[in-house]
Amino acid sequence: LVAYAFLGPGLLLYLVFVIRPTIELFGMATFDWNGLSPIREFVGFDNFVKLFGDPQFWRAFVNNLLFLSILVTFNVVVGLVTASALARVGRGRLIFQLIFFLPVVQASIVTALVWRWIYAPDGLANAFLSSIGLDGITRGWLGDPSTALAALALAAAWSGFGLSVVIFMAGIQGIDQSLYDAAKVDGANTFQTFANVTVPQLRPVITVVLLLEMIGGFQTFDII
Repeated sequence: LVAYAFLGPGLLLYLVFVIRPTIELFGMATFDWNGLSPIREFVGFDNFVKLFGDPQFWRAFVNNLLFLSILVTFNVVVGLVTASALARVGRGRLIFQLIFFLPVVQASIVTALVWRWIYAPDGLANAFLSSIGLDGITRGWLGDPSTALAALALAAAWSGFGLSVVIFMAGIQGIDQSLYDAAKVDGANTFQTFANVTVPQLRPVITVVLLLEMIGGFQTFDII
């Protein structure tokens, strides 16, 4: 009874503000309605048939999967490696964590404006490439269909990278130090310790970060 008493308020809020709107949403999808008119025509599953038969829907879906793959790879793989490296830093670790976390707390519109300037034809990305003699690959990154998707995914990954690093750092700090000591005694190098101690011990944390990135990837709207 005590457990149900604690679960009750949260469950009630979830039912009212998540489950109920979700059910109503599917109900609305069975009508031909412009969202404003008081007249609604029931069409059953016709809207879903049109949706799944629309090539634009499938193109958008595939683009979203590509976007998601870049986002997940960058924030999970690179984030885990970065967190593992930071765990070896003694003094100044908190400063690095704050630097990585800053993009997470800033407004998404600021992130979008910063990266639009970086990707502009006269922006930072092309200026850097020109400075190292790679003028041949400079372009308007957001205006080129072959690079726009990857450019957007990189900007989105950057904005959430710090959160992944902080979560992985918290997980690494919870690993029993004796496991690292045993690996050191057995003669394991840095890579072997990372692959055989850090990664297996962080499997639950990796799952959490993976789910968060997948949810964020499918909900991406503002930065685009």
